[in-house]
Amino acid sequence: GIHGNTNSLGIHGNTNALGIHGKTNSLGIHGNTNSLGIHGNTNALGIHGKTNPLGIHGNTNSLGIHGNTNALGIHGKTNSLRIHGNINSLGIHGNTNSLGIHGKTKSLVIHGNTNSLGIHGNTYALGIHGNTNSLGIHGNTNSLGIHGNTNSLGIHGNTNSLGIHGTLLLGIHGNTNSLGIHGNTNSLGIHGNTYALGIHGNTNSFRNPWKH
Repeated sequence: GIHGNTNSLGIHGNTNALGIHGKTNSLGIHGNTNSLGIHGNTNALGIHGKTNPLGIHGNTNSLGIHGNTNALGIHGKTNSLRIHGNINSLGIHGNTNSLGIHGKTKSLVIHGNTNSLGIHGNTYALGIHGNTNSLGIHGNTNSLGIHGNTNSLGIHGNTNSLGIHGTLLLGIHGNTNSLGIHGNTNSLGIHGNTYALGIHGNTNSFRNPWKH
């Protein structure tokens, strides 16, 4: 564990490969009071191959895995992986190439952050699914697919393909190319999409933005 540090703790500015990997039991970066970041690494940086629980949680101020140039993945965890309980801004953002939270066998949750939580500004493919409560994602350039979120989910400003299904409260706006939405249970409002937009299979209230 890297934990209980009062001021800044960072694993940053490394030029080649940096990995926290191959741990058998629990590994946590938690309980740091001020800034904690794994950031600014040039090549591959991965927290991967942990067998049991791995949590980055309980940090008071900013916690970010950000600004990595090549591949950054939190992947291949066998049991639970949680990034939760951060009070201020928590973002996995600004990564140039592939960023994936993928290959988890059991539960993966990004939840319980008090202020801004965003996975935003990633250039290539980013897919998020199966989150239970509120999750907001915005400003991704290429493909972004989100599905299976239970409560409120807001997505905006995505440039290319964006497909969303299976949520409750869902508001989407400002998407440039194709956007298809289906199977939403409760209220759904959509506006400002430039090209093809198909909406079907919504159960309850639907506000048509073109109708006054």
